[in-house]
Amino acid sequence: MKQLALQVSLPAHAVFDTFISNGNEALVVQLKKLSETANVGETVFFSGKVGTGKTHLLQATCHASSDASQVIYLNLANPAYTFEVLEGWDAAQLICLDNIDIVQGDAQWEEALFDLFNRRLERANGERASLVMAASKPLKELNLSLPDLRSRLSSGLIFHISELAEQHLSLALTAHAHQRGFEIPSDSMKFLMSRLPRELSELMAWLDKTDKASLEAKRKLTIPFVKSLLD
Repeated sequence: MKQLALQVSLPAHAVFDTFISNGNEALVVQLKKLSETANVGETVFFSGKVGTGKTHLLQATCHASSDASQVIYLNLANPAYTFEVLEGWDAAQLICLDNIDIVQGDAQWEEALFDLFNRRLERANGERASLVMAASKPLKELNLSLPDLRSRLSSGLIFHISELAEQHLSLALTAHAHQRGFEIPSDSMKFLMSRLPRELSELMAWLDKTDKASLEAKRKLTIPFVKSLLD
């Protein structure tokens, strides 16, 4: 787990190596670039349906940064946060905001976002923070009550995450398993893919449970063991 500001812990598996980027290569290239040179004041907005990997990419961008002290990841869907959480990040060089559609239409949140956007660009060249944001809706569909905020967001790079094709789901499952330190044999993979929902979020949830069960039982993912887990 990587510790960031606000004691936010990022899961170890949320890295670029475990994101299958088929159809989303341009976005991944841009995020990797920002993780290496964040102090350019770039703005990136990307949207996608639930389960397409938005949170994964934001966290991977933070993971890839060499200086965690200057990186901040905030999930605005956290009910514990108020708009004040966007204040005081004057030293950050990479700010990743997840689920910004959660606060659309809220005047205080929108003003805070607008202020954050401007404050980071008031720094000297070479010290301006890059801002990366994700939402479940495209920017044009967000119900923003502050026109200036929409204008600011529209001035940056805008992407939409393509859903992972069904034939690539097993690649994602394999990559995440490797990152956790275990293998899924090909026959077990075929067995799994014929029985689990063809949704990435469901597959990842199953993998999280399997990781723990496999360690506790000290067993490989043979078809009989996989079947017992599914049952």
